[in-house]
Amino acid sequence: MAKNSSVNLDITNNSIGWTIGGGTSKRNLTINGTGDTTLTAQQAIVLTLPNRATDTVVGWGDYTAKGVILVGTGAGTFTALAVGTDTFQLTADSAQASGVKWALPSGGASGVTSWVNVTGTTQTMSSAVGYYANNASAVAFTLPATAAQFEYMEIVGIQGSWNVIQGSGQSIVLGDITTTVGAGGSLASTNAADGIKLQCIVANTKWQVVSSVGNITYV
Repeated sequence: MAKNSSVNLDITNNSIGWTIGGGTSKRNLTINGTGDTTLTAQQAIVLTLPNRATDTVVGWGDYTAKGVILVGTGAGTFTALAVGTDTFQLTADSAQASGVKWALPSGGASGVTSWVNVTGTTQTMSSAVGYYANNASAVAFTLPATAAQFEYMEIVGIQGSWNVIQGSGQSIVLGDITTTVGAGGSLASTNAADGIKLQCIVANTKWQVVSSVGNITYV
């Protein structure tokens, strides 16, 4: 039997023993004659369904932050995956408990998906990002500590000059030469409009200049 009005909804089936509704609150639940249970907002409900293991109902409370998504773990459960960094994409990764992760996009043919106008004197670089060296004197760019093989970065000179600073164990290949390994090695522009495009050829440690404009010097 079902009753419906502007203030009330009752659903009753005595043959299988459950009742939903009752009163203006419409939040009373009776299952198999065990009594009333009041359901509140965002309350988790564990259900034992015929021919199925115990299941958990997804509620508003599972989405606690903007951009969070729920993904399966492969173990009959789900986990909340927080939103990724701006411009990152959801990528399959079997090494993750959820099977997916947020990661930098491949960037297509150019390999660079966003650009930063650098007007200061220092800038730590990131994969898949292009940079405008736009300081009247000089910009010191630092290679990222971590970068995946085949990812790209780019520098375009606008004014002043720029140089690329290496970290421990890092080096850059420029044609038939390789910079000094570690913090002692670097690349630098000669003129304001000089530029380079770098590709990581050994994860985290080695880059190659795949194209350049102007006379690039090295140490």
